[in-house]
Amino acid sequence: MAGRFEVTGGVSSPWRANVRVRNVAGMSLVACTSDACRGEHSRSTIRAERRRFGVQVALAGTERLTCGDTSVLTPAGSVVVWDSSVPSSFEVPQTLTKATIMFPEALLRERLPRNGPLSDCELVPATIARANGISSRSLHALFHASGTTVAAWLKDQRLVRSRDALNANASGRGSLTEIAFRCGFRDPANFSRFRDALTNSHNGSTP
Repeated sequence: MAGRFEVTGGVSSPWRANVRVRNVAGMSLVACTSDACRGEHSRSTIRAERRRFGVQVALAGTERLTCGDTSVLTPAGSVVVWDSSVPSSFEVPQTLTKATIMFPEALLRERLPRNGPLSDCELVPATIARANGISSRSLHALFHASGTTVAAWLKDQRLVRSRDALNANASGRGSLTEIAFRCGFRDPANFSRFRDALTNSHNGSTP
């Protein structure tokens, strides 16, 4: 299996496996067919490679994937998202055919809105998904695999921009309302509460 998974046992005799990898626009499209086996993605392997996210579709057969404390059975037609930074293992009880799209973490971050779109108060997960040519369900699954949500990520990005804008506004130029809308806050009152909390966390001084 691509992604530096190591087959550790459970193989039949004779055992057949075929993996085809195609690199497209920084992503890897992986087609895999394998007889029964089991294997793992160990911590030593994780340390030797860059973090990636995989969106895997089971086409035929069944596989059991265990990622961290989560174990799922993936029959034909199921979709699962996994994070290469999490130790994992797999068990294939019968011949399996699957396809996986693998995204490097850096590419995923590059494709997410950073500056201009964040000022759009109407920016929602569906908008981000359309801009990247994937479904909203796949987008949510990718964020879930990385331990967060789309909404939490958007909020964090807007708060980071807000902090930078407040630093740049230390001289008093520009109103808080202007900064709030520029950072994508619908309600300037909510932004003011954030500003006050951030100021208090810095012992009474403007961050």
